[in-house]
Amino acid sequence: MPSLKRPSWKADGETLIDHKPFKVLIVDDHLLVRNGLKQVLSEEYRDIVFGEARTADEALAQLAK
Repeated sequence: MPSLKRPSWKADGETLIDHKPFKVLIVDDHLLVRNGLKQVLSEEYRDIVFGEARTADEALAQLAK
């Protein structure tokens, strides 16, 4: 799994260097927690693809796809 380091930016603040999009699977039984975490991460990191699951079984099923 890729690290969650902040992406590196060139001096102009626009061009991404060594950026690779990554996937994050958020697992929690509370919708509010999942939505909040997704919002915070999407503000800090660009191009994240999110998956969500309420239970460990749901998460494992999504990972198996």
